[in-house]
This record gives sequence, C-alpha cells and structure tokens, in this order.
Amino acid sequence: MKSSYQKIIEQIREKCHHEGWYGPNDFKRRRVGWAKSLSFIEGFAFPQATEEQLRETERLLGFPLPPFLRSLYTHIANGSFGPGAGIRGVVGGYGKGTFASGNDETILKKHYDRESLIDLRKYAEQWRRSSVDGQQLNLPSDVWPRQLIPICDLGCQQEVCVDQEGQTYLWYPSEEDGFLFTLSKETTCEQWLQQWLDS
Repeated sequence: MKSSYQKIIEQIREKCHHEGWYGPNDFKRRRVGWAKSLSFIEGFAFPQATEEQLRETERLLGFPLPPFLRSLYTHIANGSFGPGAGIRGVVGGYGKGTFASGNDETILKKHYDRESLIDLRKYAEQWRRSSVDGQQLNLPSDVWPRQLIPICDLGCQQEVCVDQEGQTYLWYPSEEDGFLFTLSKETTCEQWLQQWLDS
C-alpha cells in the first residue's frame, strides 16, 4: 500500500475514534428512519471487503477499482463511513440490503441497467469550461457514464463519482434544463477525502 494511502487511512481511523462516530457524516446529528439499524458508535458497521468481493465488483463494473478506493475497502471497511451518506460499499457491503427500500445502493447501483450506460469518450468534445466548477458536461438524466462509479450520495440529487484513475466528479441537476445532469470534474479521490478530514 502506498504511504500516502496509509496516511489518509490512519487519519480516517483517528477522526472516527476521536469523534466516537464511524458512520456517514450526515447521519451523525439525525436519526435516519429508512436505514436499518446499524451501529456506527463502537466501530465500522461493515467489515473490510474481501478480495473475492472486490474481484466480483470489478467483474460487474467491467474495469478495476482505482487503487486508493480499493485500499479504503480492504483496510478500513466495506463502506458506510465518510462524507454525506457515507462511502458506498462493494458487493456485500454498505448499500446492499442496508436500507428499508431494498434497493441496491452499493457502487454498482447504476451499472445493473446496461442499456442506460454510455461511453464518456463519445462526449469528449462536449466538455466546456465553467468559471465556477471547472469543466462541465451536460448529459440526459436517464443515462449513466459507464466509466464512473457512484461512491457517495451528498443529498439533493448530488453524487460524488470516481473513475478508475481516481479522478472525482460531481453529478448534479443542471440549471439549464430539468432533464439534464451536469458532470463536473473535481479533484482526486484522495484530495476529496482529505477535505472531509480537514473539515
């Protein structure tokens, strides 16, 4: 494991221990009625992901997980900690059978409907600069980029996503058209989690 990964992993453990909270940041101050009972006080609610779970997830995605995200799953837990509604898990982790709705809310949630997946490379010329959010791309709301993994629900239809290189993107409703979503390039996954750690 890279030393930079080790440092952030230790910081995550320390933050959770110091705050006495090992769960999603948004669940800390309010009860979430639609989540099945999970304890986030004494430790991480899910065990570390197994190599078998990671390989099965990568098979279903069709590409390998970024190394940093893989390290989070193997050295901390199979999801449920971090910003927003928490880092989504891989196969068998946080999001699979966790919520009363019964929906799969793991990182695979968008990849089951193969017909709605699109190739981002076909939209390479459509990215545009924005003074507020860097580069942006508007996409129809009924499609999902094949190359992106949804890793964290921030609420208000905002989702942090990551590609296999570890670049993060923010997926959110477009102000231009109610039927579009805007994909905005952000930071790396490591930088995004470091911002949460520093807050």
